[in-house]
Amino acid sequence: MLKYMVLIVFVLTAFNCQQKEEKVKPEKVVNGGLVYKMFEQMKSNGQMLFSKEVKNDTLNKLKIILKEKQKLVFRFNTASCGICVDSVLLNLNRFSKENNLKNEIVILTAYENNRDLHIFKKINNVNFNVLNFKEGDLNIPSDKGHKPFLFVTDSTLICKSFFIPEKSWPFLTKKYLEHIKETYFNEINEKK
Repeated sequence: MLKYMVLIVFVLTAFNCQQKEEKVKPEKVVNGGLVYKMFEQMKSNGQMLFSKEVKNDTLNKLKIILKEKQKLVFRFNTASCGICVDSVLLNLNRFSKENNLKNEIVILTAYENNRDLHIFKKINNVNFNVLNFKEGDLNIPSDKGHKPFLFVTDSTLICKSFFIPEKSWPFLTKKYLEHIKETYFNEINEKK
C-alpha cells in the first residue's frame, strides 16, 4: 500500500512540475501574446485613423487639438482590461510629470455616454485631453478589439509608433514611452 501511495505522489508531482514548466516556456508566451501584438502593430502603423464616414464634433475637437503638433494617444474601450488601463494611466501620469508633457497626451475612450466619461475622468484624476469615440470609429484593426493601445498622430491623422502594452511586462511600456519622448518630444523638453 505504501508503495502505491509513494508512486501516486511521485506521478502527481512529476505531472505538476511538467505543467508548471509548460506555463513559463518563453516560446509559448511569445507565440501567445507578443507575436500577435507585433502583427497588430505592423497592420496599424501608417493607417489613416478615421474613415471618411466618421464626421462629428468630437473628430473636429481632435483635429483642433492635433493642429498644433503631434500627440501621444491612449485608446481603450469599456471592455478593455481594467488593470491594463490603470497601469497605462499610471505610466502616462508619471511620464507626463517627469517630462512636462501633460499637453502632449490625449486619451480616446469609447464610453456609451458622457456620464461614464465624466466618472472615468473624476475617479482617475485625469488631467489630459479626453475625447469619446464609439468603438470601431478608429480605422485601425485594434480598435475593434479589447486591448488598450498607444500611438502617436498629428494633423494628418496617420497612426505612428503603434504599441499594445503588455501587463505582464510593464518595462516594455516604460521603454516605449522613453522611445516616444526621444523620437517625438525631445525638442519640447529642450525649449523648456
